[in-house]
Amino acid sequence: MSTPIELFRSARAAITATRALGAFVSETDHKTALKAAQAAAHRLSNGNSLGDLDGRTLAVKDNFCVSGSLTTCASKALATFEPCYTATAVKRLQDAGCVVVGKTNLDEFGMGSFNLHSIAGHVSNPYPISSGIHDATSPRVSGGSSGGSAVAVASFSCDIALGSDTGGSVRIPAAYCGVVGYKPSYGRTSRHGLVAYASSLDTPGILSRSVRMATVAANAMSGPDVNDATSTLGSTSFVPEIGGDLTGVTVGIPRQYHIAELAPAMLAAWQQAEAWVVARGATVVPVDLHCTRNGLPAYYLLAAAEASSNMARYDGMQYGQRSGAANSHATVRELITASRSDTLGAEVQRRILTGCFTLARDTYDSYYDQAQRVRRLICDDFARVLVSDASVPDGTTQRVDALLTPTTPTIAPTVAAARAYSAVQGYANDVFTVPASLAGLPAISVPIGYIDSATDTYVGATGPPATAIPAGMQIIAARGNEQRVLQVAQVLEEAAADTRT
Repeated sequence: MSTPIELFRSARAAITATRALGAFVSETDHKTALKAAQAAAHRLSNGNSLGDLDGRTLAVKDNFCVSGSLTTCASKALATFEPCYTATAVKRLQDAGCVVVGKTNLDEFGMGSFNLHSIAGHVSNPYPISSGIHDATSPRVSGGSSGGSAVAVASFSCDIALGSDTGGSVRIPAAYCGVVGYKPSYGRTSRHGLVAYASSLDTPGILSRSVRMATVAANAMSGPDVNDATSTLGSTSFVPEIGGDLTGVTVGIPRQYHIAELAPAMLAAWQQAEAWVVARGATVVPVDLHCTRNGLPAYYLLAAAEASSNMARYDGMQYGQRSGAANSHATVRELITASRSDTLGAEVQRRILTGCFTLARDTYDSYYDQAQRVRRLICDDFARVLVSDASVPDGTTQRVDALLTPTTPTIAPTVAAARAYSAVQGYANDVFTVPASLAGLPAISVPIGYIDSATDTYVGATGPPATAIPAGMQIIAARGNEQRVLQVAQVLEEAAADTRT
């Protein structure tokens, strides 16, 4: 096993070698990071290790506050913002021995599905790879909004990365970049120090190259926090069983996830994942989640409404860059208008306007109230289907321990194609991930092989061709039942690995 200093040097070398991908917006001062790695090495040599994370390199999405470092949220509005405290999730990982190597790129304030909306530029997917080198002739998107974190992990620029998941912002980049992306239940991990986008949805998550490492990191972050009243679930110490099977576990396949936009190759990957869990003892049954089709519009109404409220603070006076000289505006209204217009990007402005419309007196009942009702129905759908300690069988519904779905309908599009999408086309990318977010459920995306972009066929997990793009599968369980999510994810990961041996 590599020493903490070797891990740090390897990460720094990878960051330098893959800088063109745009994964990082800033890098931790070399002396500061090296000092942390040396401290971890000293603890290990003296037999005082803090645990499995001691000395591991960590990249932090740039919407988490880190004392002494800029936290820009990839926005001109916060280009010079340096917080005076560190987010609870980051602090707990540092307390476990992690060495922060830098802050990663993202869609501005976390608003985006492709990591194209950033003052630091877009983030390129490391795939496809030709002759061991990233193919930069027609780069593909990394996914958003935690694209920088996913690419940092995929390019070996860190061992683990911290991301935030509002409607799939950890899981989608993980699927596109061929890594593990884990979103715990809402309330399992503190949001203190995470710059708010949609407060009832934002959830700190972990990206890593294995289910086990994601679990260890999530355990370290978990638990109540006096600074966040929504962190109501207890701390965890889950350990995925290596070599375990799924005997006695029932896995549901939602009928409503067979949408027209689902690529045939992704359907083949889904069927392979289903075959793998069956081969390891699981019982697979179809289930109905009738409100899934309404999840996407409900999510974008609710998220935009909360965003419009949270973004009100960036007015050039409380937070955010001020436009023009102090005395260059005739009224405060003009100052605020100019500051917000100059410093907030087009996608952020679009969502603020959508949110303001949704919350307006004349439209509140028709849009916001209806979206909340749909959210309740989605929660009821999951509660009816998923087994939990608090569930009460109704005797008429097939109950399952977990759900297995694709993470995304297609593989990562090219940057050029994604830029040509309309706003609605971009939002549709989240169709499989937003329902779990609306219900606050734990979910994880696990890589299960590759799709050949040249032939649009699933080629499995064995040696991918030069035109191969990763595919990911999502596992969802009842709120608080992270253990089941991780159990199924571990088995899927092992099944994919077995096909490579």
